Amino acid sequence: MAGDYPYDYIAYIDEAGDPGLRRVKPMDENGSSEWLVLAGVIVDARREPEAVQWGRDFVRLCGTRQTKHLHFRNLSPQRQILACEKFSQLPLRAFVVCSNKKNMKGWKNPFANAKGETLIGRMQSYNWFYYWLSRILLEKMTDYVYRRSTRLTGHPGLLKIEFSERGGIRYDELDQYYRLLREHDWRGTQFITYDSVRWEVTRRELIEAYPHNSRAGLVLPDIVASSFFAASDKHDRNRPPDPHSAFRLDQRMARRNGDFTSTPAGYGVKLIPSMRVANLDADQARIFKHYGYVER
Repeated sequence: MAGDYPYDYIAYIDEAGDPGLRRVKPMDENGSSEWLVLAGVIVDARREPEAVQWGRDFVRLCGTRQTKHLHFRNLSPQRQILACEKFSQLPLRAFVVCSNKKNMKGWKNPFANAKGETLIGRMQSYNWFYYWLSRILLEKMTDYVYRRSTRLTGHPGLLKIEFSERGGIRYDELDQYYRLLREHDWRGTQFITYDSVRWEVTRRELIEAYPHNSRAGLVLPDIVASSFFAASDKHDRNRPPDPHSAFRLDQRMARRNGDFTSTPAGYGVKLIPSMRVANLDADQARIFKHYGYVER
């Protein structure tokens, strides 16, 4: 629990799609979603009370008077665009990891499974795929906080991380997974995907999970995750991808160098696997080309 532990930034994390790999659309008619999208939104800690109000404002903005909560995927396309235009005006940074799961169907990770057995002593609930994607998201977000805080203050700031709870994910396992990653990084035995997690800006006491409807700030990553899911998915939604909401987020998606001389590709917007391996059609590829990806 964070308690009174101080922090300088707060990250809200949510997802769209699901992590199942046994059966995957479109190869399996009743399979899990083709995409799993994890999104994170970083806000300066001094703006945390504002972030709570932003979440409440989105509920009112989108006209969902019958509930105190906003689920972006349930809004009309017009209200989704309206929400993303409002989002683009806020003082925050957004990150998204979009995993196309077709090439992962049935995949088992023997190394991750072995580590899972080491961590929890059993395999039936070890959701290595979700944890692995959360690691990639954490790499980008902690790098951003490290770069920004050292530039502004000369030393690394601390990042509080709030996950939106989802069924089937055990956050005690996730905590142990991160502990294992830290140990490998300290020993120099980690397999590096591109970046590494900047552990200087994290603390175990500052990583928590909450029911989605209990934290107004969790509306923010829901907007990002659901926008990119709508921009790339066509099987769960039973209609063509619609990137128009996600286009509106451009000003808030993080760039590695911190300004607009580069694109978000590979940093604020991370596609897994490559466009070629994912075998995206033109409609699905449109959002990733917009954010700087090229087919190779």
